[in-house]
Amino acid sequence: MSKDLKFNIIARIHGDCLSTLQRLVTSVLVQTHRNLTLHLAVDESTEEVNKACKFISENHWRTMPPWLTQPHQNVNVEFWPNETNERLYSLRNTCRVLDALEEESIIGVIDTDDQLCEVRCLEWVNNSYELGAKAVWTSNIWEPYSVNLCSNELDDKQDVYKHRWVSSHFRTFLLSTYKKINKANFKDDEGNWMKRCEDQTLMLPIINKIHQEGGGTHHIDRPCYLYRGYQKIGGDAHQYQQGMEKFIRDRGYIE
Repeated sequence: MSKDLKFNIIARIHGDCLSTLQRLVTSVLVQTHRNLTLHLAVDESTEEVNKACKFISENHWRTMPPWLTQPHQNVNVEFWPNETNERLYSLRNTCRVLDALEEESIIGVIDTDDQLCEVRCLEWVNNSYELGAKAVWTSNIWEPYSVNLCSNELDDKQDVYKHRWVSSHFRTFLLSTYKKINKANFKDDEGNWMKRCEDQTLMLPIINKIHQEGGGTHHIDRPCYLYRGYQKIGGDAHQYQQGMEKFIRDRGYIE
């Protein structure tokens, strides 16, 4: 694999997130790895957030800290407004960007109120791909609780659908792997896009495909991702998410 492969970082923008939007953007654009595009993919959100995303995509270097002097010729921001009147949810919002990309790249996913918390994150991830990994993720800091909530190193010889998988970390994969996945893996039996368990719905088929092709994964045991969120136990949303997780794992990989 060529050195310094391009990154396409997809930020799923949702809700009234003006208070965290600039921190997210800055955390990506200050990375020491200087070959990247940040995609601001807006789901249901406010008019103010849409305007801010559009402005940042057109003027992102005017929004950066004045001390940032690194070359930025290969650093870009793209704005993806939601042209529909329906909630897309994370998975479908992510896939609409992935389906439009063509050139091989490392894909990274980040949520609307989170951010990268280490400027060398993409550099370290890139190095792991240089060493032959086909999917890479990092540890994190779970802000309210000051703990790491992350899937550690996988046993690439075991069925990924049976491995305990924890989200809320910076996870990456190659675009070429995603392009090989049957979209049925991302939908329920009625053909509807999954609305919860986005991390497992996306990553389990990708890792399964990597294993089929004889490739391996890697976990970077450094906290590179700041996750902001509170543990929500009980309620309809939590119950639905648990049901989706069981459904995904019981059904397994669809060729």
